[in-house]
Amino acid sequence: QFKTTVSPFTITHKKTGKVRWLRSVGNGAENSDGSITMFYGVIIDITAQKEEEQRKIDFLSIASHELRSPLTSLSGYLQILTLKRTQMDEQRMETMIRNASRQSERMRVLIDSFLDIARVNEGKLQLQRQIFPVDTFLSDMEKTLAETTTSHKFVFSDQTSGLMLYAD
Repeated sequence: QFKTTVSPFTITHKKTGKVRWLRSVGNGAENSDGSITMFYGVIIDITAQKEEEQRKIDFLSIASHELRSPLTSLSGYLQILTLKRTQMDEQRMETMIRNASRQSERMRVLIDSFLDIARVNEGKLQLQRQIFPVDTFLSDMEKTLAETTTSHKFVFSDQTSGLMLYAD
């Protein structure tokens, strides 16, 4: 009795422990207990394909986590504004709106970054380099971290005054 097989499976190198993914396509003769007594066909190494699939899964996990943080902050600001708008003074309301806008911009930058990764893979990424002060960049980062991270305190020392970056 012959049976066509198409099945991915793994093998592990005895000395290094490295795992390889293989796919077999072919026919085999089976014994009455189901064991294969003869196989002829092709065995294909699909390790690179499996690793690429895992990278995509990891990327989606990281992307969703990174987008969730500013989205949660943005939602919080909007909920507070909606519930307390009649009880807030003008300055507090303006601060909340500015914070919500900053989180919205942070999400836009993250989404653009994820799209840039896709462009890199297609060979179509064009960098938009510009010159900007390091201390402004670090100050913006400190504000964002203070608003979105409560489990840690970030301390930036001012040793970068006057330094300029040329970057995207």
